[in-house]
Order: sequence, then C-alpha cells, then structure tokens
Amino acid sequence: MKEQLDERFLFLSPKEPDLDLLIFVSGCLRACALMESDPKTIPYYSITQEGDFENMISILKSCDEKGAPL
Repeated sequence: MKEQLDERFLFLSPKEPDLDLLIFVSGCLRACALMESDPKTIPYYSITQEGDFENMISILKSCDEKGAPL
C-alpha cells in the first residue's frame, strides 16, 4: 500500500489523535478488523477482497491530486 501511494500519506496507528481516515484490512468478507474497532467519528474504508484494495488506492490518489479532504 505504501509503495503504490508514493509516500504521499502518513500511515499511523489507529490510536493516534486527529486521524483523517482509518483503513481496515481483513483477510476475508467477514471484515473482522472493522467489527473489532467499530469507528464512530472517523471516516473509514474497509478492505475485504482484492478489488477493494485497488478501489481504495484510486480514491486516495484522486483525493490527493485534487487536494480534497478525505
């Protein structure tokens, strides 16, 4: 993920304050990573299959190019 984003984003622990987006990566469609965290106030993206990853990369690159908030 870091390689494809050309270091344009910071990857921090989910416990850091003032995060712009959380990305949950699960190994299957059950999305256990998301269920264990239950984010309420921070936007998030959940990856459960390969297509989700490619879509998330496209969204992040698009936001970065436009300077748009996540």
